[in-house]
Amino acid sequence: MLLFYQTCNAADTVAITCNYDTYSDINGNHKVEKEFKLRFMLDHEKRTAYIQGNQISSKVTYLPTNNGLSLIETTTAGNLTITTIDRNNNSVHSRNTIVNGILAPSQYYGKCKVKQ
Repeated sequence: MLLFYQTCNAADTVAITCNYDTYSDINGNHKVEKEFKLRFMLDHEKRTAYIQGNQISSKVTYLPTNNGLSLIETTTAGNLTITTIDRNNNSVHSRNTIVNGILAPSQYYGKCKVKQ
């Protein structure tokens, strides 16, 4: 399966929905209890991307490579989230967060679907 930028026209806008079913934190690897999805809108021509929330969307940094792509969000609190998708649409979503001055990292694993 190829990622969108390997098959789409330069003017295409693409929607990517990623579903994550497991995650890791300082206590180990766990099954996600409540559905966790991320949605991105990418403009291939402009090389821009947005993560879509329930009520707002935020611009993210869009970094395509020959083997996949990464999307980097800086939250309003200054924390980073990085979503990487490989050529088979496998994905890892890493949260590098600090809560009340204490590091609270997590990493989610799942699969994405691309819709042009």
